[in-house]
Amino acid sequence: MEIWDLYDEQGNKTGETWERSRAKEIPEGRYHIVCDILIRHQDGAFLLTLRDPHKDIYPGCWEASAGGSALAGETPEECARREMLEETGLKAEKPELISVNYRPQSHSVIYAWLSVVNCQKDAVRLQEGETVDYRWMAPDAFLSLISEEPILKIQYPRYKPYLDRLKENCCMDNAKYMKRCYELAIQAGKKGYDTFGALLVHNGEILEEAENTADWNKGLFGHAEFNLVHKCANRYSDSVLKESVLYTSCAPCERCLCAIASLGVENVVFGVSYEEFSKLTPNDAVSVDREGLLQKLGVRMKLSGPVLEDEGMHVFEWWGGEYRPLKELIAEMAEVRAKAGN
Repeated sequence: MEIWDLYDEQGNKTGETWERSRAKEIPEGRYHIVCDILIRHQDGAFLLTLRDPHKDIYPGCWEASAGGSALAGETPEECARREMLEETGLKAEKPELISVNYRPQSHSVIYAWLSVVNCQKDAVRLQEGETVDYRWMAPDAFLSLISEEPILKIQYPRYKPYLDRLKENCCMDNAKYMKRCYELAIQAGKKGYDTFGALLVHNGEILEEAENTADWNKGLFGHAEFNLVHKCANRYSDSVLKESVLYTSCAPCERCLCAIASLGVENVVFGVSYEEFSKLTPNDAVSVDREGLLQKLGVRMKLSGPVLEDEGMHVFEWWGGEYRPLKELIAEMAEVRAKAGN
């Protein structure tokens, strides 16, 4: 039988206790403590766990924290430490309190904690009946997932101060890596190739870089993302690739998407969108749910962007080795489209 301490609206223990089985009968003005603990590895990755498909609430959904109700006699921190150990097998060394939120509708006070761990990533031990799988996710991919997973949407307000700071840092990182992609793209253009560049980042370190080397006269595909995949294949483990982020100067074509999927990279950040790039092609961008199509094939991939798109469009001024102003290139293609329409 699980017993809880009750607290008043000021957070003071009232001396009353309550059985979990009667949670819906807690009197007005009384609350019990619930702890939520977000787990982040020292390398920056966040731990996500997949709820048991037989759970009554949100079965089979990903969540980003361990947690539960405080037992009678437990402090909020003791509760957080116990729940984290029970549900993940990991110890919370120095948990940091992020926020305290009252939820009158459930008569609960939610203490949201953050715990940074330094452990082997395969040290996670799942609690039977609670979770069935886990994954470590890079910060930017984790932030993107918040808007998709129902439990993460609920958890977000509890961690908003912390996650908003994280989001700012990720935006800065995305800009930094995208600028490097643009540098690679211009390098390719000045060599006479198409202006595209890509790179792979793991925990803030650039693992590999690649430029476009397409040669249509020789029938060589040579897209930057495709070249990057070739560099990484058989060089990095599946776990490293899964935690990595692939940055590319322009939204990848379908062949490159398939190559990236075969590599096992789940997070792609692009500079120029399909829509903007189509201004430099004879045809409009095709509106396709690429993520959805891949998911139907059992492939999980998140496409994020655009990033520094205006800057990225000007990169194409070096297409093929000869500098031409962007306005001139767009006007020329508009004329091609107009003639094709006639």
